[in-house]
Amino acid sequence: MGTIARLYQTYIRRKWYLLAVGGVILAAAETAINVYLPQLSKAMVDAVVGNADLQSVGPALSYMSLLYIAFGLIRAVVVFFEIYLIEMAAESVAMFLRHDLYDKVQHLSFAYHNKARTGDLMSRMTSDVQAIRELCGFGLSILLYNLFIILAVVGWMVMYNPAYALASLFAMPLLLVFAVKYSQRSGPVFESIQDQLASMTTVVQESVSGIRVVKSFAQEDQERERFGKVNGAVLEKNLTAARLDAFYRPAMDFCASLGTIGVIWYGGRLYNSGTLTAGDITAFLSYVWMLIWPVRSIALVISVFQRGIAGARRVFEILDSREQLVNRPGVEPIGKR
Repeated sequence: MGTIARLYQTYIRRKWYLLAVGGVILAAAETAINVYLPQLSKAMVDAVVGNADLQSVGPALSYMSLLYIAFGLIRAVVVFFEIYLIEMAAESVAMFLRHDLYDKVQHLSFAYHNKARTGDLMSRMTSDVQAIRELCGFGLSILLYNLFIILAVVGWMVMYNPAYALASLFAMPLLLVFAVKYSQRSGPVFESIQDQLASMTTVVQESVSGIRVVKSFAQEDQERERFGKVNGAVLEKNLTAARLDAFYRPAMDFCASLGTIGVIWYGGRLYNSGTLTAGDITAFLSYVWMLIWPVRSIALVISVFQRGIAGARRVFEILDSREQLVNRPGVEPIGKR
């Protein structure tokens, strides 16, 4: 949390108003629209089911259809500005970080540069800053929206019919367990992938910048072997991440299908008893599917935050370095000649 707090205090706070509008106000508006649309579907289904005179409900269906389209267009506009403002804040944070990193590198001593690997520095200024940008943009927006949608949808379902809500959501805890397990296992893997990519960048940079030396001493085969090892290590790390994804994603899909069974089975019983209407079942089914993505994406959000925090730590290592060039007292700057 210390890394996140420092990132906020130093960089994110400069663009807090963009995140407040895009990540909070507009995300709340998008949530309100998404929660309302199933209610509109419910009304349309109830207007048709059990009504023998379909012509009498024609004007009402037309009105509700136009209303559905209107809210869809409003949601599209809201999402556009929501994404744009959040990405504007994230890109600004990345720009601030790159500026401070470049300025810091320029003032580091010769001793530091002798010990540091150029490829590693480049990786921290590119891939690590990109990981931080994704944390501040995509990660933060998905986190806030998911929190809003889970609270709103679960709250409505429980208030409308607690027993049916329990039957509809019985598989969600299992889905949450799989999502958390996936994030716990994938987090270290993604961090090691970043480190391995930094090593590969270093090898490529050193080989390309020193290509004249390599050719002069006929070291092409050794350099190919050296690159092959780090390239193979990157492959292994990514395959490990792919295996985790291949296992946990179908497991989470299966848990999501169990929730659908609860909606249909228990909803059918309540419909036969006259407790629920067909529109209620349609709305609950929409809400269950609306919750699947937020719960599943918990693993994605955690992995984005883990990569961003790991990148921030690597960036702060450079910014916190004390090996800087210090001018002697009385030294005058070099003037123009």
